[in-house]
Amino acid sequence: SNAISHPSEDGFTVHSATQSTQLVQDAVAALLGVSSNSITVKVKQLGGSYGTKISRANMPACASALAAKICNRPVRVSMDLNTALEAIGKRFHW
Repeated sequence: SNAISHPSEDGFTVHSATQSTQLVQDAVAALLGVSSNSITVKVKQLGGSYGTKISRANMPACASALAAKICNRPVRVSMDLNTALEAIGKRFHW
């Protein structure tokens, strides 16, 4: 799981490997205590991940956004496979 966040004119821009930009936008906005309108989420084309990138992408996105806010500069968070599996635990279930 990866995310890059950086301050922008209107708030923050978050580049996230997610299948749900709205969940990332809402999670980052709630964490930072700002309006979701001030969070722009960008995603490159990605394949399926059995639901893992629906909600689990919020962790690195929120971590990078918080660090970017504190440092006032771009921050990348990249979780290696073992860390991601420990944090996620299993596939997402509806």
